[in-house]
Formats: sequence, C-alpha cells, structure tokens
Amino acid sequence: MDSMPLSTVEVSGPVVTIITPSYNQGRFIRATIESILAQDYPNIEYLVVDGGSTDHTISILREFGERVRWISERDRGQTHAINKGLAMTVGEIITWVNSDDVLEPGAISAAVAAFQEDPRTALVYGNARELNAEGQHIRDNYPPAPNVWELVHGWDYIIQPASFFRRNKMEEVGGLDEELHWAMDYDLFMRLALNYPIKRVDAFLASYRFYDECKSCAGGWKRYMEIVRVLRRYNTTHTAPAFFLYAWELVNTTLTRLNNRARPLLRKATHHPTQKLRRRAELFLYPRITRWYFDGWVAPIFEWYLLNEGKEMIELHGHIPPEKCLGDIQRLRFIVDGILVREMIIGCGDFSIAVPIPKTRGPMIHLRVEAKRSFIPSRFYKGGGDNRRIAYHLKHIGGASPKTCNEPQWSTGCFADGWAGPQVSSLLQTNEAAVEITGCIPDGYPKLQGQTLRLTIDGKVHRDIMLKEGSFREVLTVPARGKPFELCLNASHWFVPAYEEKTDDYRRLAFRLDGIRCISA
Repeated sequence: MDSMPLSTVEVSGPVVTIITPSYNQGRFIRATIESILAQDYPNIEYLVVDGGSTDHTISILREFGERVRWISERDRGQTHAINKGLAMTVGEIITWVNSDDVLEPGAISAAVAAFQEDPRTALVYGNARELNAEGQHIRDNYPPAPNVWELVHGWDYIIQPASFFRRNKMEEVGGLDEELHWAMDYDLFMRLALNYPIKRVDAFLASYRFYDECKSCAGGWKRYMEIVRVLRRYNTTHTAPAFFLYAWELVNTTLTRLNNRARPLLRKATHHPTQKLRRRAELFLYPRITRWYFDGWVAPIFEWYLLNEGKEMIELHGHIPPEKCLGDIQRLRFIVDGILVREMIIGCGDFSIAVPIPKTRGPMIHLRVEAKRSFIPSRFYKGGGDNRRIAYHLKHIGGASPKTCNEPQWSTGCFADGWAGPQVSSLLQTNEAAVEITGCIPDGYPKLQGQTLRLTIDGKVHRDIMLKEGSFREVLTVPARGKPFELCLNASHWFVPAYEEKTDDYRRLAFRLDGIRCISA
C-alpha cells in the first residue's frame, strides 16, 4: 500500500466531499484534480482512491503534495473504491468525480446553494458537457426538470459527475450497491428520487469524456444486463420504455464503435450506413417517450410521481395553444394510483385543474394524464425537425390542499375575459350553507339562447336550468360543510368565434360566468 496520510478536516458549515476513484488513468487524472482544486468553494474535502495503478498516476499524485490526499491499494472495483472513500470522509454533501471527468468552475458553490434552499433535497444535478478523449468539446447536455416516473421507467437523464448528494439521505436509502459495476449511480438516483425531493440546477456542473475505451462504452452486453437487473427492482412490468431505450443504446454504441473503425474505409461515402440506421431508430423511439419536455410541451400520455406529503389534491396549471392541428378543445383523463379520478374537456387558453388523490399509504403518488388530441410539429409545419408527439403546455404540477369556493382559480373551463366553456368544473370546500352562481347570456348571440345548463355535484345531477338572454342567478345547497366537493356546469349549446366572426379564437364558448361564491342560507 502506498499512501499519503489523511489529515483532520476542520468542519465549519457544509463540508463537501469529493472522491475520485482511479485506476491507470494517468493521462486524464491531472485535469480532474486541477478542476477540483480550482473550485471557489472554501470547504472541500478531496480524496483520491487509487486501485494500485501501474502507470504514472502515483507520480502525478505526488506532484500535488499536501494539496491532494490519496491512497493507493488494490480494491474490488469502482463502487468499492467509492464506498471506501466515503468511510474515510465526513462531508455533509458528497459526490464522486471519475478520473477522466472534470468539474466546471463554480460547480460546488452552485450545488451547495441549491441544497441550502430546501433542507429536504437529497439530490442536486445540473447540465454537463461531453468531451472526447482529447478533451475537445462535442456537445452540451441539458437534463430535464425532475420527473421521477421518467427516471424509473424511461431513462437515466442525470449525468453522474454533475450530481451531488446529501450523505445522510444516501445512507438512509442504503448507499452504493457494491454488486453493481455500471449502474450503481442509476440505482442510487432511483432510490433517492423515490423517497426524497430532487432538484435541477440550470448551470453546467461538470464535463465528462466519452470515447471507445470509457467504462460506459466498453461495458457492452454485461452493462446492459446489469441495467435491466436494476430496472426490474423498481418496475412491475417489463414493457417500460427504459428496457427498449437501453437496448437501443447498446445497439447505438456498438454501431458507433463499428462506424469509427470503418471510417477510414468509408471516407468517400456521404452517409455511413450506421448513421442512417441510427437516425431511423431515433425517429421511431423519441416521440414515444412519455415526458414533460424542457420547453413546456407535454406528450399525449404523461406520467409523473409525486412524494406523498399528506396532500388531498394534485394541482396542474397549463395552457392549450390555439393550434389548428390540436382543434378547439382538448379532452384530458386523470388517473391517480390506477384510479380514474377525473375526465374533462378544456378549451384553448390557460387552465388550472385540481384532481383528488385517493387514499394511499405508499411514499409516492402516481399520476397519469391522457390527452385525446396531439400532433407532431414536423408533419404539420413542413420543413421542421421536431418529431415529438405533443398535446399541451404544462407550467406547474404539485400537491395541494382544497381552497375555499371564494377563490375562483380552482374553476377550470373559465377564461380570463369572463367567458366559460361548455363544461366548467370547480373543486370547492366551505363552511357556508350554500353556493351562488351568477352569469349571463350576452346580447347578440342567438345560438346561445334557450340552452340548458345542467348542474351536477360530485357526478350526480342536481338540476337543470334554462338560460335566456340576460343575467341569471342560481343558489345551490352545500352537500356537506367543510368537506371538498366538485361542482360542474354543463351547457347544451356553444359556439366557436373563429367560425362565426372569422377571428383566431378557437375556444368553445357557452355563457359568461361572473362568479361562484359562498353565501349563508
């Protein structure tokens, strides 16, 4: 064993532990060490755990003197080396940076700031740059906002060197599994995300090298089977998108390596055969990922996990653009933990929806939203390269408690200009005895005259009222004071301004709604 003694670290605030596992990476490790020593965060605990390298790694480590602590002895692989380093350190926030990766300037400060914003956060991750073996920039990676369902069922979108963890949360979920050699980080990401909040930082935190000899590329079939084994720990079905996407990654990596080897023989070819195959496969797989995209668009089938924090409802805020390819209305179905809890029609414009959460004992709540209408931009707008299948914009999703009926933002189907669609839903809770509904049928709209407005409470028909030109007022008795209930207004007639007045307004409009408020008996 060749080592440099570990000195005592003086803890004053959140100590950040960085561990670099290494074995015969002398050509890269200098850049790794220098990127960590150049960080502007003052309280860093850095340890290099070398597996007994036989190249010039040790001589490089000695060059840094007391600035770098390190040990060099045989180990059982990368995961064992990281766990060994964790046992020798005390940092509250930790990560590992492989000996062929580097941290971006200011990465640790950005991660610590994100952790301090919310003490419950267990994992912070950010953007990362991809480099080749020579350190030349290839592309930038912008991972999406946290989506636990996609992480568990779709894809590991978190780039490991650009991720940081809380030590106590990591220990509570069991730490790194030393039986895993390729997917130990993915396994840890899923366990943390399924139990605690995770957070994305919109900044570049790290750069990683991607080349034929790197561990992820050289893993091949063994790496794929290990990922499948990890996925089966958290998936109840073998038809999750992840199984197919990682199979394609294996094929794509193999084709890339073959393409690199065949390149000297195909210099005169405009398109290599493997490139054409990759483009066709990506065109088939990419639109089928059920996700919330970085620009706010959502796939027609969208699935999401929320931490069970005792909330009674899930609130969603979004927008239906007046795209002709989507039509003038959108039908959404909301399924929570396998139970259909709400189905509704929404017109163009902003919407706010609250759906109830069935009683559940699990740590996570599973939400599935199904949209009837969707489109592929590249097919609708000729010449575009966007092959996603998308349905609507989503601005926010989260748990919530019932509001009082004096707060109209819980109603959906009502627009900012006072018009209401053919279906209006409102989730109410009040200690008053009645609810008052006021509105009108404006002059000059003959198609809206004499229509029927059906009032339902919790899915049961309360009564029908006939609407004539002018104002109307209805008073309903509250079914149960202090308990949430859903009030729906369903109109029998409606019109689309774009068809009648030759405008760009494709909403379905039925009447004007002045308000829904609570009153005493």
